[in-house]
Amino acid sequence: MRHALTILLATSLCLLWGCPTDEPGGFNPGEDRDKDDDGYDLDVDCDDRDDKTYPGAPEVCDGLDNNCDDELPDDEADLDEDGYWACEGGDQSGDCDDSDGSINPGAEEECDEIDHDCDGEVDNTFDDEDEDGFTACTGDCDDDEETVYPGAEELCDGLDNDCDGTIPSGEVDEDGDGAMVCDGDCDDNDDDVHPDADEECDGIDNDCSGVADDDQPDVDNDGYSECDGDCDDGDDTVNPGASEICDGLDNDCNDSLPADEDDGDGDGFMVCQNDCDDDDEDVNPDASEECDGVDNDCDGAIPAEENDDDGDGVMVCDGDCDDTQATVYPGANELCDGLDNDCDNSLSDEEKDDDGDGLSECDEDCDDTDAAVFAGAPEQCDGIDNDCDGVVPANEADGDGDGHRICEGDCDDDEDTVYPGAEEICDDLDNDCDGAVSGEEIDDDGDGASECDDDCDDTDTSLNPWDLDGDTVSTCDGDCDDTDPVMNTLDLDGDGLSPCEGDCDDEEIFLNTLDLDGDGASTCDGDCDDVDPGLNLDDLDGDGASTCDDDCDDLEPAMFPGADEVCDGLDNDCDPATDELLDDDLDGFGECDDDCDDLDDQAYPGADEICDGIDNDCNPATDEEADVDGDGISICDGDCADLDPNIYPGATEIDGDGIDSDCDGLDDNPL
Repeated sequence: MRHALTILLATSLCLLWGCPTDEPGGFNPGEDRDKDDDGYDLDVDCDDRDDKTYPGAPEVCDGLDNNCDDELPDDEADLDEDGYWACEGGDQSGDCDDSDGSINPGAEEECDEIDHDCDGEVDNTFDDEDEDGFTACTGDCDDDEETVYPGAEELCDGLDNDCDGTIPSGEVDEDGDGAMVCDGDCDDNDDDVHPDADEECDGIDNDCSGVADDDQPDVDNDGYSECDGDCDDGDDTVNPGASEICDGLDNDCNDSLPADEDDGDGDGFMVCQNDCDDDDEDVNPDASEECDGVDNDCDGAIPAEENDDDGDGVMVCDGDCDDTQATVYPGANELCDGLDNDCDNSLSDEEKDDDGDGLSECDEDCDDTDAAVFAGAPEQCDGIDNDCDGVVPANEADGDGDGHRICEGDCDDDEDTVYPGAEEICDDLDNDCDGAVSGEEIDDDGDGASECDDDCDDTDTSLNPWDLDGDTVSTCDGDCDDTDPVMNTLDLDGDGLSPCEGDCDDEEIFLNTLDLDGDGASTCDGDCDDVDPGLNLDDLDGDGASTCDDDCDDLEPAMFPGADEVCDGLDNDCDPATDELLDDDLDGFGECDDDCDDLDDQAYPGADEICDGIDNDCNPATDEEADVDGDGISICDGDCADLDPNIYPGATEIDGDGIDSDCDGLDDNPL
C-alpha cells in the first residue's frame, strides 16, 4: 500500500514539474519550460511560478530573490523578524527600524518618545481627547472622560477620577440597585434599599429617608394603610374594619366573599343584586323578557303578552295578534268577520274594512275607501253615492269645476270664480255669493278704474293706477306729470331726489336740488361745487363773473377771467402765468418795469445795445439798426458816426479834413 502511494505522488509531481527522460536536462520533450511566461525557462528561472522572478529582474519590495542572484537586498531582510521590511512599496514594507521588532507600520504607539508605527510622528495616538490637560502618556487613565486625570477630585460617579488606581468604596454599587453609598444608598448590600425605592411594610427604611415605613400613606383615607392590613388601599370601602356590601369585593379583607356575592351563572349579576335565578344566565335584572313564561328581568311579574287570555292555546308573544278573540291566532282559518284570523297581517280584499266605517265589501260597502259610503248611509253634499243606491243627487254636481256644489251654496255653477267664500274680484259679479256686488268694484269717477283696480281716489279722475307716459309710475304712485315720462317719483341716480322733487337730471347723481354747502345754490342751479361754499353762482363784486366762472377774487371787480392785465399788483385775468408782475425771462424787469420783451433776457431798460436786431435797452431811439443821420447805413451796418450823414462805409474821403469818412479806421488822404 505504501509503495502504491509513493508511485501516485511521484506521478503527480512528474505531471506538475515534468518527468525525467533520457533527453539532456532530464525533462520530457515538448514540456512547457516557462510556466510563468516571464521569458525564462526552468534551467535558469529560480522560481518559474512567479513572473516577477527571473535572471536580471528588478528587485521589488517583496522579500524574494527577484533577479535570481541568490541574494536578498539588505532592506528586504526583515532583520528583526517582525514581518516588515525596510524597503518601500509592498504590503509589508516601511519598517522604519528593522533592528527592533516592536517598531513597524502595524505596531501600536507607546508612551516612550519612539515612533512605533512608523508614521513619522511620535506618540501621536496619545492626544488629549477629553481636553482635560492630560494624555494617556501623562497619566490620564481615561482620556474619554474629562473628569478623570491625575490629581482630579474624586466625584460620586463610580470612576477613578484621580487615576490613583482605586475607586473609593463609597462609589461602588455592591447590590446593583443603581445607587451607590455616595448617592445616599443607606444599605448597599440590599438592592431593595436605595433613595428611589418604594417604602414597604417590612420595618426597613427602604427609601433611605431615615425612617422605616414612613411613606406608606392611607391612599383612600379609610383609616387603614397597606401596612395596617388594607388589602386595597385604592378603595375606601375595603379595609379590615369595613362591612361587607354587595360589590363582589372582599370589603373586610378576610380573604372570603359572602355567598350572595357570587355570580353563579356568570351573567354579571349576583344574588345580592336581585338575580332571582343565579343558575340561569338569561335571568337577571338587566335581561330582556323572552316569550317563555319566565320572569326574565326579575321584576316580580311575567309580562301580559306571555299570557293566553282567550284560551286559544297561543300567547301574544307567540304571534297571537288578538288575544281577546279565540278565532284569531297564527294558522286559524280566515272568516268574513273583518279580523285577521290567521295573524298574517293581511285580510282578503272583500273582508277588509279599509275605511273603518264598520262594513267591508262583503257587507255591501260600495266604496270601502270612504267611511261616509256604505249601504244605508245618509246622503251628503259630496257628489258621492253615499247610501250605495247607485244614484248621486243632482244638487251635488259641480258644473263649473270650482270645487263647490249647488248644495254647498254655489250661486252660479257656470262661473268658476263664483262660489261661497270666493274672493271678490273686479268683474261686477257676486263672487262670494253673499247677494251683493262690492262697492269697490264700482268706478265712481268714470276714469276707467275702480277702487279694486287700485284707483287711489275714485272721486278724482286725475288720480288713477294707469301709467299713461310709460315711466312705470302712475298718478296714484305720485307721478306729478303722467304725460311726461321724464317726470316721475323715481330716483334713478340715487341722490335722494326724483324729478317730481325737482331733480333736474335724474341720471346724474351730482345734479340735484340739494344745497349741500349751504351757499344758497344747488347743482341744478348751476353750483359748480356743492361741497365748497366758496364756489357758487354769486357775483359779489359785480364784474360779471362768479367763483363758478373761475373768478379768482369775487370781491375785486378788477379781477375775473379774460380781464386785461394792468400794472396794479393784481392777477387781473385770473391767470398767474400772465401776471404783469412776473419776470418771465428772469432779467430783473417785468412788463410793469417797462421790459419791452419779457421773454428775452437780452432786452430790458438800460441794457447795452448790441447788433442782434433787438431793442435791447427798450429805447427805440437808440436801436442799433436805426439810421439816425439818414445816410442809409446804421451802426450795425458799419456806420462809425451815425450822427453825420457824410460818414459811412464807402463815403468819399476828403483830403486833409482829419475825418475817417469811409469808416475804414484811417484818414486816407492826410495833407
